[in-house]
Amino acid sequence: DAAVRFAGVNYVGLLAVQAPQFALPIIVLVNVSATTMASFYVAFGIATVAFLIPHTLSQVLLVEGGKEDRDPTAQVKLALVLGVGLMSLATVGAIVLSDLVISAYGQGYQEAARSLPWFVAASVAWAVTSTELTRVRLAEARRPTLVITTTLALATLVPAVVLTPEHGVSGAAAAWLIGNVAAAVV
Repeated sequence: DAAVRFAGVNYVGLLAVQAPQFALPIIVLVNVSATTMASFYVAFGIATVAFLIPHTLSQVLLVEGGKEDRDPTAQVKLALVLGVGLMSLATVGAIVLSDLVISAYGQGYQEAARSLPWFVAASVAWAVTSTELTRVRLAEARRPTLVITTTLALATLVPAVVLTPEHGVSGAAAAWLIGNVAAAVV
């Protein structure tokens, strides 16, 4: 019974964490032109690759922190410092180098260059969220797992539904940032 509850919480949590990544492109798709959608995908694709760094750190933390002979406190701190530090550097890089998107793809991708730093900036908050989510999973804390993951999903997708129709890719980028910051705060 405990194993079923634990698996259920983690399954629901996984669906909630991944919902923004899969639903945001659909929200954008139904609200913008094909050309604008192309800009969105360039920026969002680059940002989701950046999001893999904190995700990988959290997966390593989950494996290493779950060993019985280990106290995960120091590992959580290390994952948090590494994740936030690397994603802060990635955000600075996205700000400084965003015009390379225009150089690579052409003038039609100015929206991608403008929104890229906002999408990548959310990775700083994601570093906090993914680390803390791993910490509560290691503690087998079901309620915090659901609260964090549900916050991420709702705080991203509700603003996306509201902001994207009027603001396009900028609205989607704002929603992505809002959701990730909200989850990190929780």
